Amino acid sequence: MGRTVPSTRMAVESEVDRIRKLMDYIHDRELKRAFEEIIDSYADIAPVFRAVPPYDKAYAIVLAGLARALKRIDEIERKVDSGR
Repeated sequence: MGRTVPSTRMAVESEVDRIRKLMDYIHDRELKRAFEEIIDSYADIAPVFRAVPPYDKAYAIVLAGLARALKRIDEIERKVDSGR
């Protein structure tokens, strides 16, 4: 019998569950919100990882969070620059 490899979605979902358990011990609201934002951001990039599965499931979540944060920084910079 061969072994069944979990799909990328299943692997990432298990990591998300682990992060959510970690969040139970974080009392700072802003930090919890940041973690939630990182988890939510994975939906933005999930289709890419279906095509090219990540080597590490945590990497996929962190990369998605960083990508969303950089997009927001760019938006803020554009608004600040246009207001000058």
